[in-house]
Amino acid sequence: MNKIYDAKKYLVYGYEKKGAHIIPAHLQPFSFKGNTILWLMPVNEHESAVKIDCSAYEVKKEKGSIIIDFKGDIKETEYPAYPCCDFFGNEIKLDIEGGEVFEKALSRFYWKNQLNQIAERTYLRNKKSIREGYVLSTLDTSAYAGTYPAVDHEFHMKGRFAIGGRAEAELIKRMLLLQIKVMREDRRKQYRNLCAIQPGGSREYDVWRSTVSGKVRAQMFRITANIEFIEGVYNYYCLSKDIDFISEHIDDFEKNCDYIERYIDESGFLNSHVYFEDQVIKDYTVLQAQLFASNSFRLMSKIESLLGRNEQSRHYEAVSQQLGKKAVLPYPNGFWDAENRRFIDWIDKNGNKHDRIHLLANELPELFGFASREQAECCQRVIEENSDVFSKFPSFVAARIEDYTDDEIGDGGPYDLCAAGRYWCWDAEYLAHKNNGKKLFDQLMQVAAQAEKDGYLMGERYDMNYVYYNTGEDGKKNWHGAKQYYEYPNVFIYVLICKYLGVRRGFERDFDIKPLFKNGRVKLAPLGIEFEVKNGRVINIINI
Repeated sequence: MNKIYDAKKYLVYGYEKKGAHIIPAHLQPFSFKGNTILWLMPVNEHESAVKIDCSAYEVKKEKGSIIIDFKGDIKETEYPAYPCCDFFGNEIKLDIEGGEVFEKALSRFYWKNQLNQIAERTYLRNKKSIREGYVLSTLDTSAYAGTYPAVDHEFHMKGRFAIGGRAEAELIKRMLLLQIKVMREDRRKQYRNLCAIQPGGSREYDVWRSTVSGKVRAQMFRITANIEFIEGVYNYYCLSKDIDFISEHIDDFEKNCDYIERYIDESGFLNSHVYFEDQVIKDYTVLQAQLFASNSFRLMSKIESLLGRNEQSRHYEAVSQQLGKKAVLPYPNGFWDAENRRFIDWIDKNGNKHDRIHLLANELPELFGFASREQAECCQRVIEENSDVFSKFPSFVAARIEDYTDDEIGDGGPYDLCAAGRYWCWDAEYLAHKNNGKKLFDQLMQVAAQAEKDGYLMGERYDMNYVYYNTGEDGKKNWHGAKQYYEYPNVFIYVLICKYLGVRRGFERDFDIKPLFKNGRVKLAPLGIEFEVKNGRVINIINI
């Protein structure tokens, strides 16, 4: 049975059941086959979307028409444009304060960003070696068409972990398998988890950048992908309980960790070089890297315990403790600045400290349980004293970005010194740890408002105009870096569901639920749960 639709009216989202591959509207081939389900999403969001259930189909697009040859009977169901549900129609409903705003942002981030960032069955599929797990960092593929295990996969996985449907779980698994593949094929046999894979199949490992002054060089993301990989494995197991995946690849996980350990020096510092920032040149040990590594080794210890590998579990817990305890020692033996009563951002290869009041440097020690009570109180005071800067949109990298020198800023410019989704994600983790639901609510509203202005296709980094660029006046943009970027959409979904709604799949149980809103009802059908909250307490949980 053939049906013809107007290509100017609809975008098509297809599905290939074998391997659970979604075929996104972005970079979609002119013809493809699929089965089970197909969506027609209206270009004009005042019109209805159509979900079509079927046994098999073939799509051909030509001369302004979408021609679909269906095999067997079909069932058409109308939905609002950008429905608040996952790809299979499982509803997300938020009957809470701000719920309509959150649903609108979540649904558009899901359909316009998350689904379109899947590039496995698109025109970027030309290399079979990178076909599986391939995701985009920006929908503007003229600039950054690669897939970036260093940094980017962390938040791609977290956004999909938060949604929690079976398609999301399958994609997370494929992203992990892609990283395992490239680590196994590392030409140095070191199990390096690379910076990036480009559409042509080339891989980037040794990416070095210099400061504006040319006096300092550092390696970008030397161990970032190896560290975030373990958290990705941990979250995937929480979501899927796929013990066979853990058992089959435990040697790969350990070799991944071996690569990190080779950069721990005799004193206990992790020689990470740059961890998150692209254009702040950090040439030795960085506090956030030290503590992110500590956290990943802690998670690795728990992963080993699943298989009863007690000796290995104890080893990784010991490494975690070593890194964490080292981090909170007074400078120069650690990162604690006893004079200024805060933590230092990084220490260079000559032993000099660099500190522009870095947000995560003053949150992570408490978040991961290593800061003393006095240190945590001092850091809380530092954060409050600099709240005007840290809350700009909605979490800034550092309070004193104007103090960075030409020996610190990369030769690509200062665009990095602002609000990126990666900082917000971990700031939100800290706020949830502090049970600060009001601040999380305000942050989510702030991002949702900006997203609506941007048509829910957001930029990379926001709000530097008070120091650099000065392009935010007279209607000009207030963001810099890549456009139509993956980061804020994925982080928004993660912060909303896992931190503010407080729902995530658990490691040792089905769910961990710790809501930070006071009253209302939440339905998360992709995760199979619905619950009610009164006065901050969960009073009714329904498995659906």
